[in-house]
Order: sequence, then C-alpha cells, then structure tokens
Amino acid sequence: MNQKEIVDNVVALAMAIAFGDLQSVDRTCHHCKKDQIVFSFAVNKSGLYSLYVECPSCGRRDHHRFGSEPPNFRSELVMDKYQKIEDAIAEVVEAKVARLFPKT
Repeated sequence: MNQKEIVDNVVALAMAIAFGDLQSVDRTCHHCKKDQIVFSFAVNKSGLYSLYVECPSCGRRDHHRFGSEPPNFRSELVMDKYQKIEDAIAEVVEAKVARLFPKT
C-alpha cells in the first residue's frame, strides 16, 4: 500500500468514527495491519473537537480537527491521555500568540 492509500484509509477511518456507525468500524491499523487501533475525542478551549487515532503496535498517531461537535462525540470517548495532549497544544499556541501579539 502506498502512502496516498494509507492516508486515504486513515481519513476514511476518521470519518467513519466521527460520523458513521461505530459498531461497524474496522479497527485494524491501516498502516501495519497488526493491531486494533484506539481512538479518542478531545475538545480544546475554543470549542474545536479533535479525534486522535493511534495504533498501539506501530505507534502511528493521526489527528483530525472538526469545527463542530461530530455526531458520534460522547464524553466517555474522551481519554485523559489525548485530552492532555490537546490541552498542551492549546497552551503552546496561546503562548506563541501572546509573544507575537502582545497586549498593549
């Protein structure tokens, strides 16, 4: 499988998780084909939703951002590990914006 096919499959998987039937989602890693992927939603301070998809076997992690709440979002699908990543990203971005645009 070439890189474009892997990316296309990862995006299709993310869309299926966010918008499709979660019971029918194929959770096999599209990259290594060895393990079941794990996924988690997260929400940042500005209300944007993220979806993290990670393979415990090969370590591939993909991140997808949504401008509004995906239909399959539920708080029980938010894992602490990924919410902490989202919070850390927000802190870094806020610090950079503050340095670039200091309050006068």
